[in-house]
Amino acid sequence: MTATTSTSTSATPTLTTSTSTTSLTTSTSTTSLTTTSTSTTSLTTTSTSTTSLITTSTSTTSLTTTSTSTIAITTTTAYTLCSGLRWNQSGIIVAGTGSSGSTATTLDRPESLYIDANDTLYVGDHYNSRIQKWTKGALSGITVAGTGAGADATTINHAQYVTLDKNGNMYVSGHLMDEVVRFSPNSANGTTVAGTGNSGSGLTQLNKVSDLIIDENFNLYIVDQNNNRIVKWTSNATSGTVLISHSYISNVVGILLDPYSSNQVYLSDNSRNKIYLWAFGASAPSVSLSQVNSTSSATLNRPIGIVYDSFNNLYVADQNNDRVVMYCVNSSVGIPVVGESGNTPSINQPFDVAFDSNLNLYVASTDYKVGKYQKL
Repeated sequence: MTATTSTSTSATPTLTTSTSTTSLTTSTSTTSLTTTSTSTTSLTTTSTSTTSLITTSTSTTSLTTTSTSTIAITTTTAYTLCSGLRWNQSGIIVAGTGSSGSTATTLDRPESLYIDANDTLYVGDHYNSRIQKWTKGALSGITVAGTGAGADATTINHAQYVTLDKNGNMYVSGHLMDEVVRFSPNSANGTTVAGTGNSGSGLTQLNKVSDLIIDENFNLYIVDQNNNRIVKWTSNATSGTVLISHSYISNVVGILLDPYSSNQVYLSDNSRNKIYLWAFGASAPSVSLSQVNSTSSATLNRPIGIVYDSFNNLYVADQNNDRVVMYCVNSSVGIPVVGESGNTPSINQPFDVAFDSNLNLYVASTDYKVGKYQKL
């Protein structure tokens, strides 16, 4: 009985339910299509998100620009380091006494200085025709070349200029030598490595050397003053190569290799009172330095020795102004650093300048001494 009743009840509304279901299914299908459209919109949003990612990429480009700005800051830092360099105006005498002499404690016209990695000082003792070596803290010098260096020592008449290569070999010349002589470490017997000892204008000859310098590859660069030229002698060469030829060289008394270029040098002209930056083969200098930020003397007056510090700032022994002038990197106006404020020991007509490993400043003066001024 119960089963019969159940069948009878469901038979009548079956068709109506079926019709309604079909309509509902169609509606549901439309809704589903709409939902799919919404999904497409969602995809568009995702695309917008991708655009946001591109914007992030643009931000990366902006970061690159920031990196470029950092390079500019580095240049500024070099100048800041220069402007912050100062030295005690009261120093000490580290070589010579202030009176001429030929003993181990005295000098006679010290004209060039070189300080090695151990802070050992080498002095071109001009009128004593010798090179004196002063170890750090020493009270007297040791003659390592020239007069007084031993019975078999090579003669270096009126030796003025001295420099060392990275192996400790020493190179010496002077205005009367017409050659460059090399001395091995701990030897007073030298070998001629440029010139012949007889003045002349040939490529094998020199005529009044007025400074020299050597690079990391043992190439010598020589101011051949009376021949109006700068010449280069490669290691073991038998003749030189002319790099610069000009009448201005007749008054050049100092040479430095440009630390930023392999084909130009700084030269000091003590007649025209200028420092030149001169490219090899050029007919004229590209830069001339002479201005000084000073109320006592606004220009150089007979510049002689030139040297760099460890930041590549340039220093000049400004002889007739009794001072040392610093030209900061990228600056064309010098700053007096010692010699204008009553220094002790006094700086009298300086010939040359050098630095030790702590950036203490050494000055060779005409009055037979080398002064040391401590970096502050």
